[in-house]
Amino acid sequence: MPCNLQYVAATRGREENHLLYACPDKDSRELDHRLTGAQTDPERIAEARMLAAMLSHSDTLTATETRERETRERMDLNRLIREHDHAAGLIAGPHLKAKLAERHDPGSVRAIADSPSFEWLRGTWSRAWMTDPKRALAIIGRPIRPERAGKTGEAGTGREGREPDLAALLAARLNTGLLDRVNGVVHADWAGGMVPPIRSDAHTAALDLARQNERLIELRTRELERQTRQAGPAWLGQVTNREADDPDLLRDVAAYRAMWSVDDPETPLGQQPAAPGRRAQHWANLDARLNARANPMEGHRPPLGGAPVERRDITPKIPHTMRGMEETWRQDPGPSRPYESYAPGSPA
Repeated sequence: MPCNLQYVAATRGREENHLLYACPDKDSRELDHRLTGAQTDPERIAEARMLAAMLSHSDTLTATETRERETRERMDLNRLIREHDHAAGLIAGPHLKAKLAERHDPGSVRAIADSPSFEWLRGTWSRAWMTDPKRALAIIGRPIRPERAGKTGEAGTGREGREPDLAALLAARLNTGLLDRVNGVVHADWAGGMVPPIRSDAHTAALDLARQNERLIELRTRELERQTRQAGPAWLGQVTNREADDPDLLRDVAAYRAMWSVDDPETPLGQQPAAPGRRAQHWANLDARLNARANPMEGHRPPLGGAPVERRDITPKIPHTMRGMEETWRQDPGPSRPYESYAPGSPA
C-alpha cells in the first residue's frame, strides 16, 4: 500500500487507528532467518513494512488529493443510484418472482431467476413498481420467449442460436417502457427528484440501506444545486427565471449535468442527444420544463404505443407499499388511470 493511501486509511478514526501487518508463522520466519538472515520478531517485521510503505510514492496524488478523489467517487450520483437499486432489489426479489410465476411458465421463471442479470432486473423492478405498478405488471407480462418476444435485436433476446437472457430482456423493457420516460419529470416526493422511495411494511436491514441511500441522493443533488448556484454559470438565469413555477428545476438540471457529464458553459442541458434513448428522454423532459411546455414527450413515440403522454400523466401517485414484498403480490394496488391504455388485454 503506497504512502498516500496508508495515510488516508490511518487518519479516519475518530479516536485512534491501528494498522495491522500480516507476517509468516513462527516456523516460516525461523526458516527464512536461517536461509537469508531475515528478521523473526513480528514487531520488527511490522515496523519494516510500515517504513517501506511510508517511503513508497508510486502514486502521483497526495494524500489530500486521494481523499478528495475517493469522496467524489463515493458521492457520484450514478453510483448512489446503482447502490439504491441493489438495496431495493434485495427487498423486491421475492415479490418479482411471485409476479413472474403468475404470468410465465416455471421454466421461464427459473431461467430468469438463474440469470446473471437477475440482480439488475430486481433493482429495476423495485423502481418500476414504485413508479407505476399497473404498467410495470403489463411490461413483465408480455411474451418473453424468442418466438414470441417481439422485436429483433431487443436487448436480451439472444443471437446466433444462443439462449436469450430473459432477465436482461425484462430489465431493458422496464427501463425503455417506463423508467427512462420519467427521468427529469417533476417528482417532488422522490429522493433528489430521481428515485422513488421504497415502501415496505417489513423493516429490514436492506430497507435501512435503501433509506440511507435515498438521503445521500437527496444530499448530493442539493449539493450540486448549491455548487451550481455559487458558480453562477452563464446559463443560470435561464433556469432561475423558472424557479417561481418550478422550484426544483435547478436541482434537476444540475443532477442531469452530473449524470451525463455535461460541461457546456452556455446552455443548461447542452446539445440535444442525437440518438434516441435514456439520455435523450431525460433531456426532452427537462427541456420541456425549461421552456414551460405542457407536453415533454412531444416528438417522442411512447415505447408501448398510444398517444404522447403529458407531464401530469407520468407523475402517478402511489398510495401502496411493497408490504414486505413476499405478501404484496397477493393483492395488486389500484393503478393510475392514464396507463390503462398502454396494456390492452394484459393481466390486471
